[in-house]
Amino acid sequence: MLEKAKIWLERAKADLKSAEVLIGVVPADSVYHSQQAVEKAIKAALSVKGIEVKEHRVSGLFYDEFVVLFPELEEIYGIAVELEKHWLKSRYPIDYSRGVWDPLRAYSYEDAEKFFEMAKTFVLKLEDFLVGEFGLK
Repeated sequence: MLEKAKIWLERAKADLKSAEVLIGVVPADSVYHSQQAVEKAIKAALSVKGIEVKEHRVSGLFYDEFVVLFPELEEIYGIAVELEKHWLKSRYPIDYSRGVWDPLRAYSYEDAEKFFEMAKTFVLKLEDFLVGEFGLK
């Protein structure tokens, strides 16, 4: 279980790197990679407990499996909820009653920078927690 969790965490950190590089290049893609970093960090945590999830919406499961038992994670839980809203919106045009959502035009440099910083905070704090609580190294 810990081996798979380590791989998930490595992938989360790789997405953080991608998000950082893309901030000023393609902000929408940076937002996507920030969301992916948080999602994969959560999947690392779930792996520690032997839980495998193939879905993108994992913040609720993170809450149930971790935040309820470890209230100190409440502070980063909100980051997961916020970034989860962007897993689809940052990637695809979406039809709405007022027109089409265009991620390439919808996300700014400032958005990408903000979401990157949020994702970085989440991944690093969750990593510290997993190392301290579960011995993940």
